[in-house]
Amino acid sequence: MYRFFRKSIAWILTGSFSMILAACYGAPANYTYYKYMKTTNPDGEPIPGLKVEPFENNNPQQTVITDDEGGFEIQIVEDSQSNKYKLKISDNDSTANLGYFKTKEVDIDTLNGDIIMEEMD
Repeated sequence: MYRFFRKSIAWILTGSFSMILAACYGAPANYTYYKYMKTTNPDGEPIPGLKVEPFENNNPQQTVITDDEGGFEIQIVEDSQSNKYKLKISDNDSTANLGYFKTKEVDIDTLNGDIIMEEMD
């Protein structure tokens, strides 16, 4: 009976230590940050009211609307896997902003500077 309790306690202590070690050193934590981007027309004027749909590895994320300066912010998660982010930007208020703009898909990895939207003909 004494031997049974001694083995049980040894298993519990060994398992607990292993779990603590794995929790502290086993897996790297994800790094999350927010990226601010801006939409403009070809003349460089900001475009408010555009609908921005972010996609992480082709999975839709929370939709945002551009503010009065044409800006928006999305959450980026960096982890050990290769995350790919794309944006689908569309004009959901027709001509209420600076005009009616074509829907545009943008790859964030290749994005440098503002997102320039083209007007519909």
